[in-house]
Amino acid sequence: MPQDVIQQIKNLIIQSKKILIAASTESGEGLSLALALKTLGAHLSKPMDLVIATHDKQKKFDFLPGFTEILPEVKHIKKCLLEVDLKNIGLQELSYDVTSDKLTIFITPKQGFVETKDVAVKNSEFAYDAIIVLTTTSLEDLGELYQSHRDMFQKIPVVNIDHQSANDRFGHINWVDITLGSSTQQILDLFAAFPEVPQSPDLATTLLTALIAGTKNFQTTGNQSSSLELASQLMKQGADRELIIKKLYQTKTLANLKLWGRALARLQDQANHQIIWSYLTKEDFLETQADHISTFELMEELFLTNPKAELLTLFIEKAASETLVFCQTKNNYPLTNVAKPYNPIGNKYIVTFSLPKALLAAQQEILPKLEQALI
Repeated sequence: MPQDVIQQIKNLIIQSKKILIAASTESGEGLSLALALKTLGAHLSKPMDLVIATHDKQKKFDFLPGFTEILPEVKHIKKCLLEVDLKNIGLQELSYDVTSDKLTIFITPKQGFVETKDVAVKNSEFAYDAIIVLTTTSLEDLGELYQSHRDMFQKIPVVNIDHQSANDRFGHINWVDITLGSSTQQILDLFAAFPEVPQSPDLATTLLTALIAGTKNFQTTGNQSSSLELASQLMKQGADRELIIKKLYQTKTLANLKLWGRALARLQDQANHQIIWSYLTKEDFLETQADHISTFELMEELFLTNPKAELLTLFIEKAASETLVFCQTKNNYPLTNVAKPYNPIGNKYIVTFSLPKALLAAQQEILPKLEQALI
């Protein structure tokens, strides 16, 4: 079965003219694998665009080759075509002018004149003819990319590569292997289908980064023996493990450490340890000089130190009467249902929303609803 799927994906890559690569907005593993896949396109002279809406929150991965080429959004998905029937009138001159945000096109026929019935406005085909989505359980996890271009995902072949059991098989080609601890092995197997593509140390480092990020440095559940064996194989190919660990886990600034210490000191749990939560005030950010981007890394750290927790919520005081709420879940907690009334942004695993309430009032409103959802 895997070889059949790999062959399908290989054929699609070969036949496609331009491919869109996408990954979950919060997945460092997906980002790394997408960068690896983009190198495959480069060796095959196959144009590939890599789009991750919020990759700016993943700056700790900027040491990987190609990081600066990640796009925050898709542009020029279609072109507008203006067709003019010149069969009976010919064309003598064509010009245009742009004024006041309007485009005016001047068509001078050789004879007669252009009538409205001779003009047709059409959309071109999509700029991409294939989409490869990595480590993403549902298309909604792609965030703004999917929300703004749903029709593209319906009309273009989508390849879904993942190892998570929660994956809802949204692709036209689905390669979901839940026996793996990371999708790194899948991408390595896909590379093996293209023996003409060299296996460089840079590629090995990118793949090992994905493996370490996806397994939280081999701390998560899954096929750990297989993951460790794969890591050994990649290091033999030249992967720089020391660089990866330094960039992913040893770059915490003093400001971030101070901020995280405050959040950890206030950490509380409820619902038999299934829910853990903490809060940060405006003064915390001012006094520590930390930024809000570090909040996402903080949540990851808190989750790792509380392996039994299903839900983590962090309340951040933005103003006297405004509180930001960050919620993250591991598995099947109905996070999006609870957050829906607050117009959240994010996906089924992590959402952010704002409440026009003071910090304590926000906690008193949200925490009971989170606990009620567990019943």
